[in-house]
Amino acid sequence: MASNICQALPCGSETQDPAQTMASLVLSLTRSLQQPALSREAAISAGVTLAAAAGAGAGAHTHALVLANAFFPAPGDDANSWLTQSGLPPAPIDAVILGPTSGTSLAAEAAKFTPFGRLSAIRGLLTAASPAALAARLTPPAGIPTESYDGAASEENREEGWGLLLDGALPEICGAMENPVDAHFKFHAAAALRSALTRAKAIKEKDAVASAMGAAGGAAMDVEVSEDAEVEEVRGGSKDVTLPRPEEELTLSDALSSRVLSILWANWEDPLSQTVKEIQGAFEQLLDLKSGGQENAITSGEGPNPFLLAAAGQLLDKGAHCKGRYVPLAVIVPRLGAGALLALRPDLLVGFNRVNGFLRSTDECLLRPQPRLWSSSDVSTSSDMWRS
Repeated sequence: MASNICQALPCGSETQDPAQTMASLVLSLTRSLQQPALSREAAISAGVTLAAAAGAGAGAHTHALVLANAFFPAPGDDANSWLTQSGLPPAPIDAVILGPTSGTSLAAEAAKFTPFGRLSAIRGLLTAASPAALAARLTPPAGIPTESYDGAASEENREEGWGLLLDGALPEICGAMENPVDAHFKFHAAAALRSALTRAKAIKEKDAVASAMGAAGGAAMDVEVSEDAEVEEVRGGSKDVTLPRPEEELTLSDALSSRVLSILWANWEDPLSQTVKEIQGAFEQLLDLKSGGQENAITSGEGPNPFLLAAAGQLLDKGAHCKGRYVPLAVIVPRLGAGALLALRPDLLVGFNRVNGFLRSTDECLLRPQPRLWSSSDVSTSSDMWRS
């Protein structure tokens, strides 16, 4: 197995042990995340490479378990608690590479990461892990919280499983945003937050397409199959398969959504412009994730989206004097509809008229009549309000 894992590596000589070569590579990556001297940009690259190396010789489901085992360890002495809980042997990166050659494990090395090294590793798994790995529902060991469901402490929610993206990476990134080491750390945490929401949105969209195709007659889909204690990926086919996750679409709980939204509001006017750019991008991804996209939110026929209404209400509560509320409002309007916004706050345009320069920047999305956003009654009402 070691030769297969290392076949793409330049081993230096024909007699060099490929497992030792791979171990040297992995330990070099972990050391770079255990010390603050390395440039932060280089640490991000190390995190991506390490997360990819963790999946050596493993399928997507096992890759998710290995990453969870390393970066979200359960309390206790079992170094392989995630894999043990799922009835699987230690992963190749520990059993074949790090254990025999160096007497250590990926989890043991990850425990030594600096705060930024840990953030880099989390950001790396968002890039290196496949959608199937990020969305797989894992069986968590005792002591691991499940945050992607509301009321996560209940046993019934634990039975639904633990997700690497929504229960592991996203709450970890939220913690980094809430307790940043410095301004540059916060920027990288904001970039990670945007990345996590982007991956979640992409997975949800893929789920929706797969669900629609299945309802229309069934099409080939990427799934997981358990075979001989290993999990491998297959494409459709006649085999009996067991999905390691529920069949419904990926869902961000209201509790976790509110936590993310609070972080975005707190950093919307950050002094560092790069951080603000990432925050704005994360906000758009969050809105699409919760509303199903700009078109969907208006044309679904189900009425205004509750999350969009709540976000708009929080922004409007800040008052017309708060400059930081207008950019996110301009993002919300095309998704929510101007009529719903006016119904939420009938005197909205009167307040806007008191803010110099707002109309020039937002008339495109708020005041110009658009069939998708306004009904004829909306236009008449707003015109009357504006003239008054």
